[in-house]
Amino acid sequence: MSQPPQSDVVFLPLGGCGEIGMNFNLFGHQGQWLAVDCGITLEQVPGAMRPAVQMPDPRFIVDHRDQLSGLLITHAHEDHSGAYRIYGSSCAVRFTLRPLLPLHCGTKPAGAAACCRYR
Repeated sequence: MSQPPQSDVVFLPLGGCGEIGMNFNLFGHQGQWLAVDCGITLEQVPGAMRPAVQMPDPRFIVDHRDQLSGLLITHAHEDHSGAYRIYGSSCAVRFTLRPLLPLHCGTKPAGAAACCRYR
């Protein structure tokens, strides 16, 4: 599967699914992918002075970066955002961050996804 189907929503975990750490997931729809989180995990190696850093494998989305619509970081914990500094700086996948502005949806917030828009 290189391109998501036009009518379905596809979930493709690249790392961290079912464990704590290394979150990197793709959601596909209408021929485009949305990356959610880009994290690391720290593996405790016996006898090592510091933990080993593990990161998800980005090869799939690097090979299909022309279909990548964006990256959503859910929050700033290392297991959700730690690999962004490494992958973003190496230009393996080029992400553009744009500030989100709150969007007031009536009198009650309609949730984070519905109440934000790009500046």
